[in-house]
Amino acid sequence: MERLYKLRPQDTILLAENPDGGKLKEWKIDSIVGEGSFSVCYYAQSGDRYGRLKEFYPFDNKFLKRNENNHLVTGETFVDFFCKQRADYLSVFQHLNETRKTNEVLNNFLPTYEIFYGYDECGG
Repeated sequence: MERLYKLRPQDTILLAENPDGGKLKEWKIDSIVGEGSFSVCYYAQSGDRYGRLKEFYPFDNKFLKRNENNHLVTGETFVDFFCKQRADYLSVFQHLNETRKTNEVLNNFLPTYEIFYGYDECGG
């Protein structure tokens, strides 16, 4: 199934460094790196920062759309399901970041993952 609302080169997305919406930054999409079953990965730039931006994007997207800041949002009927999937997806990256702090060997091999936040219909 084709993802209908992938970001395209030159699109921008407004993301926050904190779950509460603080420290907003605009990211400009350069290209699509790849797609997985729960994400789309883009090359993106914000100011002088350039890197990969991985967006949680469940494959079944017939109930997803984008808001004015280019965040994916879902219909009211599927909010609980979407939020559960997103929480499971994020927990892996959060766990990896925590593991890096306490394991010197893994710290040498695992990249640091920064988590940015868009529209939060899940309530944090």
